[in-house]
Amino acid sequence: MTRLVVLAAVVAVLVPCALAHPALASSGLPVARPPVFLPTEQPQFMLDQILVKFAPGASATAVGTLDKSLGATRHKVGRNLDFEVVSFPLVQSTAVAKAAYARGDEATCLKMLADAEDHVYQVIDAYKQSGLVEWVRPNCLVSCLMTPNDPYYVWPTSWPNSSTPDQYGVIQMNPAIGWDASTGEGALIVETDTGLDLDHPDIAANVWTNPGEIAGNGIDDDHNGYVDDVHGYDFCGSWAGDPWGSPNEDSNPDVFAGDPACGDGTDNNFDGYADAGVGHGTMTSGCAACVVNNSTGFAGVAGHAKIAMARCLSPEGSGTEAMIAAAFEYARAIPADVINCSLGGTTAMPTIETQMQADINAGIAIFCASGNDGTNHAVYPAAYPECLAVGGVKHDDSGKTSITSYGNWLDCCAASGDVDASGTSITEAIWTIYVASVADANSTPGVVAGQAMIAGAAGTSFASPYAAGVGALIKSLAPSFTPTQVYNQITSHCYDIPPAGYDIQTGYGRIDISAALNDWNLSAIPPTRVTGAGVASFPNPATGGAAIRLSGAGVRGAQRIEVLDIEGRLLRDIAVSGGEASWDGATNLGVDAGSGVFFYRAVSRDGKVVGAGKLVRIR
Repeated sequence: MTRLVVLAAVVAVLVPCALAHPALASSGLPVARPPVFLPTEQPQFMLDQILVKFAPGASATAVGTLDKSLGATRHKVGRNLDFEVVSFPLVQSTAVAKAAYARGDEATCLKMLADAEDHVYQVIDAYKQSGLVEWVRPNCLVSCLMTPNDPYYVWPTSWPNSSTPDQYGVIQMNPAIGWDASTGEGALIVETDTGLDLDHPDIAANVWTNPGEIAGNGIDDDHNGYVDDVHGYDFCGSWAGDPWGSPNEDSNPDVFAGDPACGDGTDNNFDGYADAGVGHGTMTSGCAACVVNNSTGFAGVAGHAKIAMARCLSPEGSGTEAMIAAAFEYARAIPADVINCSLGGTTAMPTIETQMQADINAGIAIFCASGNDGTNHAVYPAAYPECLAVGGVKHDDSGKTSITSYGNWLDCCAASGDVDASGTSITEAIWTIYVASVADANSTPGVVAGQAMIAGAAGTSFASPYAAGVGALIKSLAPSFTPTQVYNQITSHCYDIPPAGYDIQTGYGRIDISAALNDWNLSAIPPTRVTGAGVASFPNPATGGAAIRLSGAGVRGAQRIEVLDIEGRLLRDIAVSGGEASWDGATNLGVDAGSGVFFYRAVSRDGKVVGAGKLVRIR
């Protein structure tokens, strides 16, 4: 059997989020006591569900008869997707399976797993042979891919850095100059993950609030198909992540004490770790969008972007193909600018790719973690061409991290943290925000479930939201950029990791934020980006020359105006005098610039852009 890629982060240390410099715990993040054995195989798909797309014109009576003969029920996936989940009874007792696991009876567990998988294929065959379906397939499982004045925005003084909070991964991407252009204002990131601690003090201000929805009234106020989706949506619901349960939906993707998203302290999927995924969505969200420059915790790559959670992974860190597809559909309903997907499996999942194609067509850029098995094996959805696949790079840019899955589908890399040769100890840690699970509370004195904390971990789960944050910066500046333009803007400005040029281990290289944003096409920069600044041109449209006038405290110190064409090439430098610059329509070479859309920016004495605008010229 092909094994799922385990996307669980190795968590080094977690500490309470005390909004200053909390004392570090001396021990690593506790996990549930492992069973007598760890099963050598895990389910690759749901054992009581399949996905079916019925053929056009299929008789409802015949379909109902087939369902009844198999004891099956059906429900829609998402709101407008053209396939359904078919659920049917398991072939064995869940209680018997749990008892076998508890007593360490590996042979019985593996036999029951094999029987259950065989039954899934028998049900699939029954639907195939009926002639009523266009296609039918297993409902595959995926898992989490996680192996300024913000106090932790520092570079560590020594390596390994597994015990002291820092943000080497963000600093390594050279963000400072890029942040002068944007910190993500106006962009919306959707995380497809295990939920988010919406009240965490280092991200709460960036949590998206649906302007068209009234909280708690049980009505789909904005008519997007989702009731009460105030901060996102939950496609996992009360499912604990066990092989026998079934996902459901609710409107709240928050992780808090008493909610199923916070876990139950039980190792429900028999992988040796209880509630292993609970904090994952909060961690990935923090990498992308922790509030920047708030004197608290960490700086997100897009520290002023908004973030919404499409919860589609269980507290154990697993989710189904149908759940992920529904989450991708939800991102279009909001709509998102960027999707981060820190999850994956080794089985191709065409229903997810179909939704990715629809998202791309809707203008949403998708970022996916490459996986953590360290081998040249395709991981989906990262291996699909619709997304930007992001692997991990070492802190010294010497090559990919040992955990990074790679191949000719890999596009670029960012910091992911890394582990030693044994795979048990972190040598490079990614630190970010975290929320405590029930298992954490059960095993760690002083910790309570749902508590806002910070944690250090390793996994390409963190490289991907770093990249997604850069995507949000670009969309903030260029809302009209297509996903391909966003991807190219990133990959064409990466820092090349040897060997020279593209290679399958690091793609086009390590992301460089400032290079990606500093070489910018100003068609994307709105004049309102600079608070308090006023830049305007008269007349606009112009038939000849134009006056560019500056007003407001933010631009009074501007020394010159730079005029650029629609491709971002500098055409003309003009000195500012008396708060105004006159452009006669010529380039620096004295050639008439002709008709078109032109962009201008006000530049201060120290080289900073303090205002920008657009001018239409008709000749």
